[in-house]
Amino acid sequence: EEIVSNPMIGSAHGGVLASLVDLTGLYTLIAGGAAAKATADLHVDYHRPATTGPLTAHGQIVKIGRQISVAETQILGPDGKLVASGRGAYFS
Repeated sequence: EEIVSNPMIGSAHGGVLASLVDLTGLYTLIAGGAAAKATADLHVDYHRPATTGPLTAHGQIVKIGRQISVAETQILGPDGKLVASGRGAYFS
């Protein structure tokens, strides 16, 4: 079943995109060796509706710290255009 916020254009709900930004940041940090466990802070910017087609998430480590680690994420649509981006801080 599709999760949409606007059935007229078939765009994904912003909460789904926020979850994708959050989890991509977390898993990027874990893959980079951080002991990230839980989200301390999350900021998401929405650039355009995420309509039909697969989304691609790219994460990048900003900082790995003893108490807090930070990652940035970009979500791209099937056309390669930026759909959403964000930055998360995670407790170590």
